[in-house]
Amino acid sequence: MGDQTVTYQQYEAFKKKQNVLADLIKRHLKLISSLNMTQSENSLQQLKTLVQSNSFKVLVLGEFKRGKSTFINALLGEKVLPAYARPCTAIINEVKWGDSRRALLHPAKSADSPVPQPEEVHVNKIEEYVVIKDDVSEINSNPYEKVELFWPLELCRNGIEIIDSPGLNEHDIRQKVTMDYLSSVDAILFVLSCEALASKSEMDVIDNTLIPTGHKDIFFICNRFNMIEDEEKDSIKQHGINKLAPKTKRGAERVFLSMPVVL
Repeated sequence: MGDQTVTYQQYEAFKKKQNVLADLIKRHLKLISSLNMTQSENSLQQLKTLVQSNSFKVLVLGEFKRGKSTFINALLGEKVLPAYARPCTAIINEVKWGDSRRALLHPAKSADSPVPQPEEVHVNKIEEYVVIKDDVSEINSNPYEKVELFWPLELCRNGIEIIDSPGLNEHDIRQKVTMDYLSSVDAILFVLSCEALASKSEMDVIDNTLIPTGHKDIFFICNRFNMIEDEEKDSIKQHGINKLAPKTKRGAERVFLSMPVVL
């Protein structure tokens, strides 16, 4: 009971701070609106939405084929999200709490059409909608915006959402889908591969996109540690800490070595 009481008190304290911050944003919005500062008003509206949200969004981010979907499948305990040896994630996949397993497919919005209603699909059929198609005509677009996957995953019970995203540096339009999502998430879980740890392109994203947009406490998952020869493991571990620890507020505490789970 003691731990539950402390957790509840922490939650209540968080809610009070959340309400104070939301009130401050509301007051600033009134002022900025009167000054016709459209760009600043839009940014504050986004911040207001984020602050008032009852969910905590964790974006699983990384270059293509670093094991993002495999990592999430390991949490789910089943191979639900597609994970191939080629780039495959085409749209955002949101994993949320649900007493039963179900999936909602959201069609892409159109500026000149009403907001389309999501359709329910079987969880075993998700792959048909979220995988990159080989057909050239479908490379630049996808008729769907995202999939909501509801799952009895204890980690998600209290409003935590885990979001799988298209890989970075694989395709400009799909990368934009991922980057556009950054402003709506609370935490970043950056997945890398120990076989090519902390590449220049990955460090560029961290330095030039994530940190400038306010994500200063990133979790780094260094995947495929089991693929490294035993005599190299210590040096790879130290290399990861040297490169990544300075990029996150809590340093080496936020750098994790992992091995993929085969399902």
